[in-house]
Amino acid sequence: MMRNTPARWACTCSLILVASSIITTLVAAITTSERERNFLRMLDVIDVDLVLSNQRIVTKYVRCVLRTGSCSPEGRDLKQALPHLFKNLCEQCNVRQTTGLRKIFRHVKLNRPDDWKKVMQIYDPKRENVSRLDIFIRNEKNNNSIPG
Repeated sequence: MMRNTPARWACTCSLILVASSIITTLVAAITTSERERNFLRMLDVIDVDLVLSNQRIVTKYVRCVLRTGSCSPEGRDLKQALPHLFKNLCEQCNVRQTTGLRKIFRHVKLNRPDDWKKVMQIYDPKRENVSRLDIFIRNEKNNNSIPG
């Protein structure tokens, strides 16, 4: 019969911590992926130009993303999705989603430059995606409303 020695307990506790860490990481990845899909689905159905023309709504989203205000469910989805969106720049998006995301990024960058800098500090602190983001934002060929 094996005895429950301190070394055995330490090993068991280490295994439990590793398993717990792996499960937490997987759940976080699934949650982030789901939130990103929710945000992108929202871009399919909303009028981005109408939202961006309402400074009260834009301010609410910006404060959510900057962690200085409360978040709506959509704001939480955006906040959770931003690191991945910055890194992958909507690689899996349809045309409407890509255009909407470009408009959002462009609007904040041009009309709220101080907030854009803060967003970049939070979600791209190493500035790894700055040049790619600039190219993505400038690539918008049409400033008109997104086709319905």
